[in-house]
Formats: sequence, structure tokens, C-alpha cells
Amino acid sequence: LSGGARWERLYSSTVAAVGSISQVELSPQYGNGSQVVFIAGTSGGNPAIWKSTDNGQNFTPPRVTHDPITGAIFPIDTWAVVNDNTLFIGSYDGSNGLVYHTTNSGWFYSTRGVAGSQSLNSIALSPDYEQDETILVGNTNGWVYWSNKNGVSFEPLPLDATSPPLAGSVTIAFDPRYSSNHTVYAASNTPDKGIYRFIIGTRTNWESIDSTLPSGGMVSQLVVSTDGTL
Repeated sequence: LSGGARWERLYSSTVAAVGSISQVELSPQYGNGSQVVFIAGTSGGNPAIWKSTDNGQNFTPPRVTHDPITGAIFPIDTWAVVNDNTLFIGSYDGSNGLVYHTTNSGWFYSTRGVAGSQSLNSIALSPDYEQDETILVGNTNGWVYWSNKNGVSFEPLPLDATSPPLAGSVTIAFDPRYSSNHTVYAASNTPDKGIYRFIIGTRTNWESIDSTLPSGGMVSQLVVSTDGTL
């Protein structure tokens, strides 16, 4: 509320049952009658999620993540918050990258989709997710996966790729006009591998668009604003 001039501690590992805190995310509905804050971390050595509905003043007890099929506890490698109750969690079971979906703030997970065979680095939601149920996933070995089935199943981009089209850990983003131009972006944390663009249904390869990056440059985070600024 003070534009960063004053900070107030809301939650920390000094609180009972909190082992560590690794990620914090506001609901996209925050500020429109919503004050939902999500935290991911560990509790008792297990990956867990906490939720606050009052701007961080109070949090639910830790909700340990459990696979809906095996019941096994799974780690939280990356995530995307859809709304006040819905999240996607990216994880890895030693053989597959897995994307879990919950619509009740992590109490249980209704589905999981397989996205490649390496651990996941990033998840992004389509600007029109509520209508098209489309998400992107970038992994740690140069792959990007796409789902228009709400994360139940994934396909690589390009669809006919048999080897990693990019390199290293990949972060991804949708163009704000994705519904009309079907354009997505990816960036690699590998030196000189930079930033790429792909048009789903039109192109058959990722196009490099990072000619202005300095030699040896790498990108570990990618964000597109609502006006299209990358």
C-alpha cells in the first residue's frame, strides 16, 4: 500500500509447521473484492501450500500435495494461480514432468497431465484461459509443451519435434492477443540461446528474436505486458 516504502512481515519460517517458503503468488482476482494470497514451501519436510483470504493476516494450515492416482507426495517445482481457488502445479516424479490441477486451493488434485520426461521450469496461462483452457509449460531441457485441454494432456511445440527445440531451462509466455494471432514466446537460460517466438498452427519451428541481446546473454524470466511489450 506504500509503494514499497514500508514492508510488513506476514509469514515466515519462524511460524510453527513452516519449514521453508519458496514461492508467493496473488490471485489474479486480487483487488477486485479478493485478498487471496498463496504461499508454497515445505512443512514437516513435505511440500505444502498455504492460503490467506484476508491479505496475509491469517493462513490456512499447510496442505501437503498428494498425487490423485498414487497418493504419493509430490514436489512443487513451478505453479500458476488461475483464480481464488484454482492452481496448476508443475512437478517431477523421476520419470515424467507432471502438471497437477486443483480447484479447491490444494485440498486435493483432480487431474494430472504428463509433459515430457524432464522436470518443469515454468507454467503460463492463456490470456483467455477461462474460455480456451490453454496452458504452456517449459521444462529444464529445452522443451515447450502446449495443452488446450486444461492440462489433461500435452503436446510438444513444434508438434513433430523429436529432439529439444531450445536449450536449458525454458520460461514461456503468451502474447496478449493469443486468441487471434496464436503467438507464444520462450526464453532459455543458456548463454546465447535467448528469446524465441512460435505461432501455433502456422510455423514449424521456433524463431529467434533476440538479436539485440549482448554476447553470452541469457534470460531466466519472461513476461509480456497487456500491451504486448516483451
